[in-house]
Amino acid sequence: MTAICRLSRRPTTPGEILDELYLEPAGISIARFAEACGLTRKHMSAIINGRASITAETAARIATVLGTTAQYWLNLQNAVDLYDAHARLKGAARKPTRLNDSLHLNHRAPRRGTRREQLLNLIRESNGLSRGEILESMGLKGNKIGEMSVSNALTALTKATKVRREGSKNRA
Repeated sequence: MTAICRLSRRPTTPGEILDELYLEPAGISIARFAEACGLTRKHMSAIINGRASITAETAARIATVLGTTAQYWLNLQNAVDLYDAHARLKGAARKPTRLNDSLHLNHRAPRRGTRREQLLNLIRESNGLSRGEILESMGLKGNKIGEMSVSNALTALTKATKVRREGSKNRA
């Protein structure tokens, strides 16, 4: 389930942040900054005054000029857009309704089983296999990470078996 953060006020627009934290302290005019970005002064003014949104291309241009990331500017714009969308939904005549929880779709692809599950099944099916035989049957011979995973799983399994045995002795 996705958690939704409800803000009590509209987030600061990326244009305000651009103006107050970057342009004003450096004494850079809108026209000069727009030229550096390769945009018109009119468009940059609209962004700064909250009349235009920042697109991915605009974010990339601003980030290049300022040495920030495009993702930073897109995240700022996205926060404002989400807030505005929620505000519009509150006043909408046709509001969305949540589906029954049993109808939620899991968008993950079905898993084949983790390496640990494969290892545990292999050990359960045939007792007494050596580490090398286990690695071969799982197709992990020569795979350093796979070998470490199998070794770690076998060590954990051995410790768990010892604890179970000791626990049953103490109860008797």
